[in-house]
Amino acid sequence: MTLPNWSAGYQVNREYGYVFSPHMAPANLLFTAAHRGVATATPANYRYFELGCGFGLMSLLFAATNPDAEFWANDFMPDHVLEARSIAEEAELTNVQFLEKSFEELLDADLPEFDVIALHGVYSWVNDANRARIREFLRRHLKTGGLVYVSYNHPVGFAPIAPLRRLLNEASSVASGSIEQRVQSAFELVARLAKVEARYFEAIPHLEAGIEQLRKKRPSYLIHEFFNSAWSLCTHSEVARDFKDAKLSYVASARLLEDLWQMVLTPEQIALLRTIPDRTLQEDAKDFILNTNLRRDLFARGLRARSNQERRAHLLDMRFALTLPRDQCAHEVKSPLGEITLLEHVHTPLLDALAEEPHTLRRLTEAPSLARLGPDAIVHGVLALVAAGYASPALPESLSERAVSGAQRFNRVAARRSTGPRPLPCLASAVLGSGVPVSTVGQLFHEGSAGERSLPEHAWARLSGAGQSVSRDGVRLEGTDASLAELRHLATDFARSQQPTLRQLGVA
Repeated sequence: MTLPNWSAGYQVNREYGYVFSPHMAPANLLFTAAHRGVATATPANYRYFELGCGFGLMSLLFAATNPDAEFWANDFMPDHVLEARSIAEEAELTNVQFLEKSFEELLDADLPEFDVIALHGVYSWVNDANRARIREFLRRHLKTGGLVYVSYNHPVGFAPIAPLRRLLNEASSVASGSIEQRVQSAFELVARLAKVEARYFEAIPHLEAGIEQLRKKRPSYLIHEFFNSAWSLCTHSEVARDFKDAKLSYVASARLLEDLWQMVLTPEQIALLRTIPDRTLQEDAKDFILNTNLRRDLFARGLRARSNQERRAHLLDMRFALTLPRDQCAHEVKSPLGEITLLEHVHTPLLDALAEEPHTLRRLTEAPSLARLGPDAIVHGVLALVAAGYASPALPESLSERAVSGAQRFNRVAARRSTGPRPLPCLASAVLGSGVPVSTVGQLFHEGSAGERSLPEHAWARLSGAGQSVSRDGVRLEGTDASLAELRHLATDFARSQQPTLRQLGVA
């Protein structure tokens, strides 16, 4: 695959697509630091920089829902930056700037210091020289007390397919046609190898099923994930050592579930980890236990620890919201790290309380209906709901109120684009200070809620007007009657389950 000289080996011949990464949300990063007892120096009008933003979805969502903050984002693909700027302009977001620069050019740019710098996946997809430039950017432009979010591919989960990635790249390089056709040809070779019982597949359990799942993903995802010339698998200790040169110290995983050992580890595994005095080595060992494939690390420039009393008081003032409809919150939770069982006598009343409206932990501990649980059970119970993906850290109520206008503007833009060639995958939440995944049909129902037509009629008018169809179980429906019947069924579920949640999250 021939790449232009400016690409530095990164796939720039195809756009990446939108990526929703809620762990990058400012509210989640501040919560992660608070949970670990780390005092941050993040002001209300903080500056946030996203390195390698793609189409800028996360920075756009954050700008729309955090009006007091200032957001900067950079990507070196011009098409990505143009699209991000067009959405920002259409949504009238004046607190976000998109730059189109290489990492080398960023080091020469006249930029301020930032309170938060985030990069999702990028560290694994660039060469050694650009990783060094990223670290230098962090060293120069992160404020004292600032936070860095970095996610990267880990060898424990990805190393088994590293030889396969090389084969895919070799096969695509000798194939003909477009990039998509070459990628498809490479995956077909892998499928044929599996059919003739190549011993490589026999040696790695579930690999063949995993490859089949990969083949179903968007071509743009596969191209950017597996077909860059640089593809680095980093252990936590390697990244921590690299970041130490930028004066950064590890805080915690930005994914809470990975730090709540009792929820994902056996007593024997916990006992083993506690025998390891060095935290960095402890994290490496934990990755082997969990078979980690993607780490989401939070670092800080300077660690100022809170006392236990200060940590508890700070956590109690934090606000949390239910992010799923109440009827979808089962007590058995299947996560990538294993199955989690919630406690009915603790989590049922907490889910019921959060289903009414977002609450601070302090308010939950003071609620008469929850008094029998006790403050400690309430705090640990809500943390478990966050880890399970049922709840999320939310903005303070006063900030949520100021975020409504920007969220509404963003969501109108998303609705207008929902039947276009590149629909946005989510809507902005004024409560979370981030976004909520919502399907195209769900976005059309949301848009139609303010109109005079019924939700099915509004959605069908938009879809049919754009030459699009309605599907059921992956099968395209023919004709207006069948399409409207399916949309009526979907609208009933939307009004009963999803719409109340969207209202509570400041989407509607």
